[in-house]
Amino acid sequence: MQYQRLFCLTIFHDYYQDQICPDFTIEPTGACRKLLQGHRLLVKPMVNGLWVIVPVDSAKQPMIPLADSLTFTFLLRLNNLGLVNVTQLDADYDAIQSLYTFSNRDLTSPGTSPLSPSLVQRSDLKQATLAKDINPSGSDKVFGIVEIHNNDSLSTDPWQTSEFQIRFPVKQQVWKYYLIAAKNGPSSPFSIQDKAANISFSQVNIDPNDRVLTLIQNRFPTSQPVLFQSEEPVPCQAIGRQNIQLLKQGDNQPWIPHLPNPSNRHGTQVINLLEDL
Repeated sequence: MQYQRLFCLTIFHDYYQDQICPDFTIEPTGACRKLLQGHRLLVKPMVNGLWVIVPVDSAKQPMIPLADSLTFTFLLRLNNLGLVNVTQLDADYDAIQSLYTFSNRDLTSPGTSPLSPSLVQRSDLKQATLAKDINPSGSDKVFGIVEIHNNDSLSTDPWQTSEFQIRFPVKQQVWKYYLIAAKNGPSSPFSIQDKAANISFSQVNIDPNDRVLTLIQNRFPTSQPVLFQSEEPVPCQAIGRQNIQLLKQGDNQPWIPHLPNPSNRHGTQVINLLEDL
């Protein structure tokens, strides 16, 4: 029996250097499994997606014709929950109540096509077929739903592939470094510099109601916190940035040549200098 590729789903994320996102599992819904079995279609997983392949006859056409009304529905399960912290999500997204949906419904030609996201509430799926596959509590790790309709975006040419891409933008946030210095320490000013000159930092006044400032003062009551922050938001990335240096005026070498990157979750890093001053 001969097979050819019908379509593939691939997932990309700007957080990764190669943009290939391995953090999801794409699996057919119960109804989609029956559809695949009934047409003898096979699903072949990839690192960042899957292929759907179809048995074909001598004319390279599906052995079991695909009706125009067919819709393949897949669940997008998030295996790495930390990915939420580095993704620029919709402002209305709620991890418990919301689901992303991706569809080729409006696509009209085959080839490589991005699938635009939209949001749906889990509560709206109670009476739908998908209710059997999705837990209303959000404990099933289902992040989204993918619908592939048998329309003109599915190629009938055996030499042309239909690839549907899901792309997630990376979160950007202002980096903040809180330096815990002694009140009666040296008066020489500090500075933070990115040796690669990609990020610029400046010292800013700390809001008296700043939560981090309160935590520092409670733990180190004799300290004098200093705040440096990036002048522009910094994109999160999987590989840590090196050569973020803590400098002190009058010293020839950086005090700390490689500052730890702030957390992807909140963009904040606290550096205790009390033992170094």
